Amino acid sequence: MLPPSRQRLWPCCALVLAVLAGAAPDARSGLADDNAVTRAGDAFGFTVGTNSVGLYSASSTRGFSPIRAGNVRLNGLYFDQRGTLPGTLVDTSAIRVGLTAFDEPLPAPSGIADYRTRRLQGGSTGRVRLARESFGSPVAEADVRVGRADGASVTAAVRHAPDARQDGGSNYRMLDATLAPTLRWGQSNEAGLLLSRRQYRSYEEELHYYPEGNTAPPEIRRRKQRQQSWHRNDGVSEVLGGFLSTAPAADWQLRGGVFHAAARRPASYFEYLTEVTPDGLGTPMVRRSPEQSDRAWSGETQLSRDLIGESFSLRLTGLVRFRSATTRSGAPSFAQLDEDPIAIDGMPPDYAEPDWQSTPTDRDRVQQLGGGLAAQLAWRDRVRLNAGLQRADYRKTVTFGTGERSSVESRPLLWNMGAAVRLNRTLTGYAGVTRGLEESGSAPFTARNANAVLPAARTRQQDAGLEWQPSPNLQVIAGVFRIRRPYAGLDTDDTYRFLGDLENDGVEISATANPIPGLTVVAGGLYQRPRRDDDQPLLGQARHQLDLSLDYALRSVPGLSINSRLSRTGGYRAGRDGQLRLSRTDLDLGARYRLWDGSTRASLNGRVINVLDNFAWNAASDGGLDHSPPRTWEMALTVDF
Repeated sequence: MLPPSRQRLWPCCALVLAVLAGAAPDARSGLADDNAVTRAGDAFGFTVGTNSVGLYSASSTRGFSPIRAGNVRLNGLYFDQRGTLPGTLVDTSAIRVGLTAFDEPLPAPSGIADYRTRRLQGGSTGRVRLARESFGSPVAEADVRVGRADGASVTAAVRHAPDARQDGGSNYRMLDATLAPTLRWGQSNEAGLLLSRRQYRSYEEELHYYPEGNTAPPEIRRRKQRQQSWHRNDGVSEVLGGFLSTAPAADWQLRGGVFHAAARRPASYFEYLTEVTPDGLGTPMVRRSPEQSDRAWSGETQLSRDLIGESFSLRLTGLVRFRSATTRSGAPSFAQLDEDPIAIDGMPPDYAEPDWQSTPTDRDRVQQLGGGLAAQLAWRDRVRLNAGLQRADYRKTVTFGTGERSSVESRPLLWNMGAAVRLNRTLTGYAGVTRGLEESGSAPFTARNANAVLPAARTRQQDAGLEWQPSPNLQVIAGVFRIRRPYAGLDTDDTYRFLGDLENDGVEISATANPIPGLTVVAGGLYQRPRRDDDQPLLGQARHQLDLSLDYALRSVPGLSINSRLSRTGGYRAGRDGQLRLSRTDLDLGARYRLWDGSTRASLNGRVINVLDNFAWNAASDGGLDHSPPRTWEMALTVDF
């Protein structure tokens, strides 16, 4: 951890460099203008750089996780993500659901997380970013993109956080690096490589709390490191791959990519307190997971033909997707650190590390190959149709450390149909049905079979809605959805497995507007009703969510804008019987100042997170709780040249 004198130095350096970098304010756009509010096309989820806006994310969309479901796209191509993607690899990410996923060939029931990588757009550029992020975390980042937009180019980026401090007391060190050479020729030909790596060491992590009943624990002091001195979690994640896009003939387009994703970590620890009482006492426990590695090859090839007539356009796309993934892990070990309960708000004693016993290593291997055909028809700017059919060949084999083996196979026929009709000049209606085969993720830390990979599950989705766009400055999308899929959870023996079916009905709304010059509004709302077929409460799922983001560029001070984000999430079920209900409200306020001196662009961004310093307990799907972070502030100077 850096000494306090060096921690205070970062914001001071940022302010000094801002003065040196700027001359006259500039309203022109550039790499330094990573403003998620002004760039978002809807309120369903958009991220650029470190700024996010909207209802959904790659880990939570319509009550499910696109990452865990295997619904991730990298530059529009199928990608099996393993671990956390390096921040230097991704430029933007967006969530595609409902009407916003209408143009996707073979869309997915749980939504699509669409990542776009960093690449050269115009001439050569460079970027340096110095930041004081949450709780005094120093971060330095450099991004260089050199070459020609119509020829050879290289993007190289590195990001270093020597002492990153996150929510709830978690501290870690992290280094990201990415190298991406690209070659473009002709009007629509491109080929490139991606090489990206993240290395981290988490040396302080937040504890989790499991109530003994249906009463929330009392508030505790935040940003206190209550972990044991021997608690360390290290890891590495990597992404390697190549892609190609070319036009072999007029009206034909060929796109393809092959990617290798890997995540490795040595033995890791998870500390928690169980049987937490309403007066704040709990039994300290620790779970140790042996070394684990995840590796996956995945990719996709698309061949499209465009047929254009006087009143219609038709795109036919044939595609092949594949993946081959292997996970190696062993059964976790549990230990009780103290026979007597301890105060959850205190500093626990420094216990000796338990004498762990080695466990056999299990290997999960998943192989999947699928092919399909998609058709997208547009008629007179009034009707759009989207239909697809695909066959998936899925096989999962588990080889246990004892030598035993089990396999499961599935060859479902999957399909989707959708229609969007322009009802009048301002109103469009849409409806769709999708059948998918999605991953179910792995068992959580607290399960006896922690990290065990569940087989893929068949999922079904129906959705419909309206888009109202009376002017270019206002767009509203309102829709309803129903998703049904197998439900996984902990049984009476704390084994994570399929317990039945889960159905989630919901209503979602997105509004983007520019009501007055300089003001951008992105607002979203969600109400959902997730339920199990056995009528048991579903833990960790929010019933309602509101998200409002504003950005206002002051005309009286060119280059200066102020922004805010208000979010409200409620209806979480927690506790032993799911009768504990939790909610959370957050307010963030910030400002951004853009500068220009003719050859250098810069922006100085600052914001205060959790302005009201609210305390809230967050619920997880396994019944555990963690708490919201306290108020903190961030400041970043970004210079493009």
